Amino acid sequence: MRYFELWVFLVLAGVVAIGVAAETPEIAGVTGVNGSDDAAWMAVRLDMPENYALAGFLWYNNDSQVTYPQLLVGTGHTSGPGDVAAMVALAGPFAGGSDAWSELELDQPVAASLGALYLVFELPAEAEFTGRGAGGGPALGYFEGTAGAPGWISGDGQTWLRLADTYSFALEPQFVPLTEGMLVKSLGAETQDQDLLPREPYLTAGPNPFNPRTELRFGLTQAAATTIAVYDIRGRRVVPLVSEVLPAGHHTVTWTGSDNRGRGVASEVYFVKLDSGRVHKTQRLLLLR
Repeated sequence: MRYFELWVFLVLAGVVAIGVAAETPEIAGVTGVNGSDDAAWMAVRLDMPENYALAGFLWYNNDSQVTYPQLLVGTGHTSGPGDVAAMVALAGPFAGGSDAWSELELDQPVAASLGALYLVFELPAEAEFTGRGAGGGPALGYFEGTAGAPGWISGDGQTWLRLADTYSFALEPQFVPLTEGMLVKSLGAETQDQDLLPREPYLTAGPNPFNPRTELRFGLTQAAATTIAVYDIRGRRVVPLVSEVLPAGHHTVTWTGSDNRGRGVASEVYFVKLDSGRVHKTQRLLLLR
């Protein structure tokens, strides 16, 4: 995995929000990513009202000179967005204003079968955040408190850094009633919409580190006999988790930090191995009791 150094800059200079509801709090600052020659990602979690779909949103953008390659949507874990390889592209390329509220209308509204969605901004490669306003690079505005949406930042599309609980991204969703034919994003094989199939196989885990349980998410691009097992650092199998033929799609399985006899294992590094046809994936886990 390539080295990535992540700095989160909180530029503290209050600006009254313009063009949004009067009760919207002031912007406390903007936050972005610096230190990568490749793409990075910023994600917000949206709670979705039942029988409604996301049609667009307002967000506080830092630099109008920045073009975001695409906007992704995923369901992820309750603890984070998961692997961007498992997500679906909603829009792109797109841009916003400088140090200002901006608006994006989706070509296709999207709903969630599990009550929440992650909207993920892909940041352009080699575009670093250096300061607030025009020319300052890709960054999103944030509120102090929980008035906005919980946020995460990633430099590799798999490992996510949570924005502090005392801050939230300045993003306001726009909903429309859910109607037949709209895209419904799901973790499992609850829909036959081919757009929701993984673009490539993946295996990820969250939370990680964990205690005492973690959720393993994996995606298959075709049906196959599939096995998943946990191994210790000496290569000994700790517990089998999956051994069956699975359909193409997104799947989840939980490991509770126990061996095949139900006994809790020690704090240590473990490895989850996925084998499905010609697909072979390994995910490192850290159990901290």
